[in-house]
Amino acid sequence: MSRAPSVDRFPAVPASWYLFGPSADVVERPVSKRLIGRQLVAFRTAAGEIAVMDANCAHLGADLGHGSVVGETIQCPFHNWRYGVDGMCKRIPGMSGIPPFARVTAYPVTERHGSIFFFSEPRPLFPLPFFFGQEPADFVAATWPTALGT
Repeated sequence: MSRAPSVDRFPAVPASWYLFGPSADVVERPVSKRLIGRQLVAFRTAAGEIAVMDANCAHLGADLGHGSVVGETIQCPFHNWRYGVDGMCKRIPGMSGIPPFARVTAYPVTERHGSIFFFSEPRPLFPLPFFFGQEPADFVAATWPTALGT
């Protein structure tokens, strides 16, 4: 008789797409949230590209969500290290080279119907699901709910 695998053999977070939140929340400033057991940051570059990555700077662990967007990068609020949407450090003030550890994990991102979705691994195993035989562009999403009384 076969037995079910032990619970510790299953991942804590299944490899899948997860909702970060409304696209409208990530317009001018980065947004940091604790999701799927990780501190993540989302930001939109000057060119409009959206990124989701681990929120802790590789230098001293500052939350990049308290930083700022500078062109196509997010800048750490502590020592101004800048990271691109690929998670690689692009600039360290006062240094000509970038050390190999200067990176954070970046996640695949899709925006659909006013929402930001990210895959829980650095490479997506499948596209963001949708209704079979339908095109996302043919649909309009409902508005995000607001708190009662507002």
